[in-house]
Amino acid sequence: SSSSSTSSSSAILGAPSGDAERRLDRLKALFASRMAAVREAVYVLTGWKVDLRVAPTGGEPTHVRLRSVFFSEESHCLDFAIPPAGSDGADGADVQMLDTELARDLPLDLTAYLSVCHSIPAFLSAVTLAQFEKQTQTMGVAP
Repeated sequence: SSSSSTSSSSAILGAPSGDAERRLDRLKALFASRMAAVREAVYVLTGWKVDLRVAPTGGEPTHVRLRSVFFSEESHCLDFAIPPAGSDGADGADVQMLDTELARDLPLDLTAYLSVCHSIPAFLSAVTLAQFEKQTQTMGVAP
């Protein structure tokens, strides 16, 4: 009798039942494994690890941190502030590169892809190619 009142009160209060909790846990695990697979595919195809950063209070991502396979230092990353989903700038027009050690060290011909052309994909491609060429020249391999 008390167990039936507990289960009925759980249903009334909206608390998940045991089966619902297990399904939710399985969905969370599936989502985490799929996200890991997507992140790995992005890294393999583009050479950039992508991390979404969320404000300490939680909620939507506030910026994206990118790390290239061609930079060995952990501090060599690029951070981009992203507007909230659904805002006017969410289409990429208002995405801003934040100040990082790597961003400060980039030559003007690379940052021009952002400041003049307003193209993050072209900028990331140029950074990737420049660093790749620098590494292959260091190794004595012609690109």
